[in-house]
Amino acid sequence: MKVLKKNQLALLVISLMLITAGYLNYDSMQKETKETRNRC
Repeated sequence: MKVLKKNQLALLVISLMLITAGYLNYDSMQKETKETRNRC
């Protein structure tokens, strides 16, 4: 039972890291497009 919970915790942590990285990547791309639009 402890092994299952340990695996679940590891999976949760990895999932949160991926979600955070994806959001930060999306957010930085949105900022770049706004800056590019303002330059023109």
